[in-house]
Formats: sequence, C-alpha cells, structure tokens
Amino acid sequence: MRNLGLALLLTAQVWAQPAEVAISTWRAPVQLQPQQRFEHYRRILLSCGARPAPGETWALALPSQITEKTCFVVLGSDGQAREFEGTSKADGLQPGTYVLGQDFKVVGQPQVETGLSLENEEFRALTGPGAFRFALVNVWQPPPEIPNVAPSVPYIPAASLGLAERFNYYQRLMLARGGKITRGTMVLGLRGISPDGKRHPSSDNVGGYDDTYVILRRDSKGRPQLHEFLGSTHAGDSRDPSVPQGVAQLRPGHYRAQPYGHHHDMPCWLVVNHKGSKYVRAARDVDADGTVSPDEVTVAEGRGTTASDILFHNGVWEDRCASIGCLTMPPDTHAAFARALGANTPFHFTLVDANEPIDLSCSTYTLGRSPQGKPLNMYVLGSGPKVALLFGNIHGDEPAGQDLLVRLKRYLQEDPERLNGWQVRIMPCLNPDNSGRARTNPRGVDLNRNFPALWQLSARDDEYSGPAPLSEPESRCLRDATLGLGLGPAGRVQRILSIHQHRGIEAGRGMLDGDGPAEAVSSLVERMQKAAADRLVAQKIADSHGRIRIPGSYGSWVSSKEISIPTVTYELAHGDSMEESWAWNKAVLLSFLSES
Repeated sequence: MRNLGLALLLTAQVWAQPAEVAISTWRAPVQLQPQQRFEHYRRILLSCGARPAPGETWALALPSQITEKTCFVVLGSDGQAREFEGTSKADGLQPGTYVLGQDFKVVGQPQVETGLSLENEEFRALTGPGAFRFALVNVWQPPPEIPNVAPSVPYIPAASLGLAERFNYYQRLMLARGGKITRGTMVLGLRGISPDGKRHPSSDNVGGYDDTYVILRRDSKGRPQLHEFLGSTHAGDSRDPSVPQGVAQLRPGHYRAQPYGHHHDMPCWLVVNHKGSKYVRAARDVDADGTVSPDEVTVAEGRGTTASDILFHNGVWEDRCASIGCLTMPPDTHAAFARALGANTPFHFTLVDANEPIDLSCSTYTLGRSPQGKPLNMYVLGSGPKVALLFGNIHGDEPAGQDLLVRLKRYLQEDPERLNGWQVRIMPCLNPDNSGRARTNPRGVDLNRNFPALWQLSARDDEYSGPAPLSEPESRCLRDATLGLGLGPAGRVQRILSIHQHRGIEAGRGMLDGDGPAEAVSSLVERMQKAAADRLVAQKIADSHGRIRIPGSYGSWVSSKEISIPTVTYELAHGDSMEESWAWNKAVLLSFLSES
C-alpha cells in the first residue's frame, strides 16, 4: 500500500507541472539569433540519433509531456529554423528518426499510425511534395546544452592575411548560411558591407553599389583562388509599375545561378533555388520607401513570398544600380566578374546578411562519401595560420578515437580559448561503414595501407593494401584534409594526431609513435607524455610482419620528404570505458595543442 501511495503522489506531481513543460524547455530561447536557433535545433537532432548532412532538410517534433500540443520545427537547407504548432499523441510514434510521407505515415510502413497532425501550407512547402526526414524528441531526457559562444557579424578579411585564411573564412560564412562547398565555382554575396569594409543597413533596397561579391574556386592543382567585387545585392529602384506588389529583394540563403544569355550586351545568369525553380525566396518593398523593413521580411517569410527572373547582370550606370530586384555590378566590374568566372560557367551562390551575427565556432565540411554513401565529415574550429588535424577510426574496429574526438570537439566549442590560437580540424571517423565492426572498409581495404609512400600490393587479408595507392574515397579525403585540397579548407596542416587502439596495451595506458621531422615530433611526444605521467610510453610501432617502415601507411606518407609534417600516432588500449578514457586523455589531447 505504501508503494501505491508513492505512485499516486508522483502522478499528482507530474500532472501539477505546466502543460507546456517540454516545449518551453526544449524550444530555442527567443533571444537567440537565427544561426544560434538553427544550431540549437541541430544539436537536438543529433541527440535523437539523426545525422543531418549539409543542405539536408529535416523536421523535428517537440511534444508536450502532458497535452497533445507539439512544436514542429523545420531545419531548412538555407540554414534557417522555422517553428509551427501541431499535435501528437502519446500512444503514437515512438521517439527516434524516421522518413515520413506528407500524410505523416512512416515511409514503407503505411499501417503505422504516427499520431502526428499539422495543417500548415508553409510547412508542406518547406518539407516538399514527397517524403522528408523527421525526428521525434524523447522529452523525458534533458535538452542538449547550448555552447556559450558569442556570434559576430561578418567582416571583410584584411588583405594582409594569407590567401588560405581569407578563402577559408569566406567558405565558413557560406557553410553557416546553408551554402554548399563544391569542386566547381562558388560565389558569396555579402549584403550590407562593401569590399573596403564600409557598412550600411541590410534593409536598404536602393542606392549605389555598396555590397560585396566573392568568387571562390580552386585551380587544376587544388590551390585556392579568390576574387572580390563591388556590386549590389539589392534593387536600385523603390517602385516600378510592372511590380505593383513592391520591388523585390532576394532573401539570404543558398541558390544556384545558370547562364542566361546576355543583358545589355554582357553575359548574365539566372538565380534558381535548389530544386531548379526560378521562383526564389524574396521580400517586397510594399510601401515603396526604399527599404525592406523587418515587418515586410516577416510577412514575406510567413507567406512564402517569391520573386522570379532574378538575374546577375551588369548595371546601366557605373555609379548607380537600377533594377527591380536583380543582382548587379557596375558595367566595368561586371565585365571583370564575367571574365574571372567564365561567361558560360554555372555556379553556386550563397547570400549572407553581413549585419546579422553568425556563429562560426564550428564549421562542418563534407569532404566526400564512403563506399556506402556515408558522409566523411571534417569539423573546423577556430581560425588562423596554425592548423592541426586530428582523426580517428581509420580502422573500423578501433572506435576509441571517434568518441574521444567528438568529446574534444564539444569541449573546445564550449570555450574557444581552449583552442590556444589553433585552427583545429577534426575527423572523428574515417571508416564510417565498418565503424565498430571490422578493421577494413567494406571493400576489404586497410585504409592505413592505402597511401602512396612505400605502397606495395599485398595479400587480401585484414591488411590488404587495395588495388592501387589512394584507391579508396576515405584515403583520398584524408589526403585532401592533410594538404588542404578538395572540398575542405585550404592550406596544409602543421601538426597531426592519429588515434588508434592496440590489443597489446593494458587498460588505462597508451603508446605514442612519431613520424615526420624528428625534433618537432620528439617535443610533441614528450609534451603528451608529461600530460599523463606514468601512462604513456613512446616507441616505434611495427606492423604484423614486424616492419617499422610500414608500406602504404599514413605515417610513412606524412614522414616522406615531399610531405614531412610532424605526426603522432596515439595507440590506446581496448579495455578502457569511454568515460575513463576521456577523463585522463583530455589533458593529453589539450597538450597536443598547447604550444606553437
């Protein structure tokens, strides 16, 4: 009877809670900026087990613990989070990730009653006409913490900075606003700031050429190229009889631009959305006062307002832009832009509001895809010329590195001062297809025997070298990450940490092996040993055949004369729990970043 009384008491306490306890706890605080709101909900997605790829649209449901009232959130490919009110039932869909149809039924399981309901045309438009990815939150779990990071407004990097630093900064602005890093040409538009750093209100929809365009691409050898231009991302007119609903202003976000013939005898491009439609997100200067006010933007976002035939074209005059919503440059500047771009070159275009704070504490690059199509992601924290690369799980049956590096990433995000002036590039998992299952990738290749240095064709065992050096997408992505090529940030790294596991090491201990320039490597190893006294030994690690110089290994490659980057291979035990490993390895990892 005492147990029954306790149960009744607990039940009464639960029902005494506010009806919206879950929604108010998990919902993004109103004071957060748009990018912070997006990151807040993205962290909730990750806590549900979702793995959103860059540019992917997800819907998220935050149910109340007591009523059927539910907050639905759409995280769009444009880097924006939008909230909607709907309902869900406690006996409906269980927390987790799913693919849903527009009828809110689980795809492939039409008999499942999800208990979800939402009638909103904008929600339908954002999630598209077909199936969409969806996550339902377990509201009984505590929400993920929001890192204490103060976002800053975008700026024009000083010309004195290195090309790689400027290139990487502009790329990170693109990623933060839902842009896509490609092997082709990318163009960034910065509304509200000119190339000389002078600012003006982003709401201005008339005036001179006072915004910035940046062309970002790589040459045939993978070296970054960057060109900056003065132009206008806003209209030049406050009213026009042909658009009685108001002159348009393209909304910030990610688009594509297609060659579209000529305008005033110069090449021009048509702006389309990610689905290829010429109807793109826009706001309207309804009262024709020359500005697009916050109220007009709110109305446009709520109604899903679009504009069509938005072009990149040359202006008529050198000192004043004049259009009813197009993207323009002075004639001479547009000619230079077309020459730098190539007259028939399509490109990806990302428009950023340079007066809106952006959180650049962490940027996610997808360097490629595994054989089974999983993203090979790199997380970049901090900025500056000092660059360190840390990666793990190159062998699928050695997962400790992945857990440690995910924890390190979160720890560094919580306090950027811990970066100690480094730009840190983290690849937690090089072998996502076989992580936790097998040493090799699904094609049977030992990725750590697939690099060019000393490579030789080996037997098809668990150290199979692959048919040729760099035959595997995972190896090529790690090569690009090391040298600053491909789809990642530009610039070679100055320091590398590779985390493995070794069955010959007892729990609570580790082994350090160095490759590359001897003096730099020995000081790194010594510093890491001091951070974990009596736990770490330093010795060369041989392969299963007793060879110190291992054919095709990453360590042999980075220590080659052509590469020569200080690299530490960190071998951990297989017997440590993740919590125990992080407890003593945190100081070791930070010591790796402690000095220049």
